[in-house]
Amino acid sequence: MAVQPKRTNPTSTRPVYLPRVPAKELEEAAKGISAVQGAAFRVFTDGDLSGFEIGALAGRLSQTEGRVASFEGELVAVLAGRPQTEVRQTVSAAGHRLAWARVRDASKQDYRVLPLRGEADEEEARLHARTQPEYEGVAKPPLTFGLLYDGEEVQAAYRALLGEGERAGAVCIVVTDRRLGRWDAEAKRWTAQDVLAGSPIVASAGSEGPSPSVDALLEDIRQTLG
Repeated sequence: MAVQPKRTNPTSTRPVYLPRVPAKELEEAAKGISAVQGAAFRVFTDGDLSGFEIGALAGRLSQTEGRVASFEGELVAVLAGRPQTEVRQTVSAAGHRLAWARVRDASKQDYRVLPLRGEADEEEARLHARTQPEYEGVAKPPLTFGLLYDGEEVQAAYRALLGEGERAGAVCIVVTDRRLGRWDAEAKRWTAQDVLAGSPIVASAGSEGPSPSVDALLEDIRQTLG
C-alpha cells in the first residue's frame, strides 16, 4: 500500500518527506524479494529430444528441490513477440556462434577453424524452424554424427538468447541434443560432458545412442546447484 503523507498545515507548500527506513530493514526486505524470485526453475529444450521425458525432469526437479519447476518449451520461444528483424538477427548471431563452437579436432585445445557458411546456415536453420511460422512442421537438419561442441560456447550462445530478463529471478536449465565437451588437460583432448554449471545450466540428452535416464540427468543437474 502506498504511503499517503499528510501535511500539518494544509496550506503549506513545503515538501513532505517520507519517514526514513533503516538500511537493515531495507536489506531484509530485499532478501525476502530475492528469495521469492529465485525460488523457481525454468526448463527449456533445444534440439530433438523426442526420446527424452523432459516433462518428467521438470516434475522430478520440483519434487526433489522443493521449488517450482516449469517446462517452458523450446528455448527460442523466448523470442516470440519481438520484431521479426530482431528475431532474425538474434538467431543468426546464435547460429554463427554455435558453428564456431564445433570442435574440429578433439586432440587440439585450440580447436577453432573458420566455419563454413553451410555450417552456420545449418545451425541457424535448426533455430529458425521454431521462430518462423512458415517453418512450422518442417523437419530440421540433423546434427552431424559424432559432432562435439565446446560446452562453454554453447552456454554463452544460450545465455545471449535468453537475455537478462528471462534469467532474472529463476534458475534456467536448457536440455539440448548437442554433445557438450570440455578440454581435459590430463588426457590432452576434448571429452564429453553431460551437464555444465553456470547460467544457464546446460544439460546434454545426446543425439547419439540411448537417451540418459531422467534420474541420472537430474542427479547431475542437482550437483551443479551446490
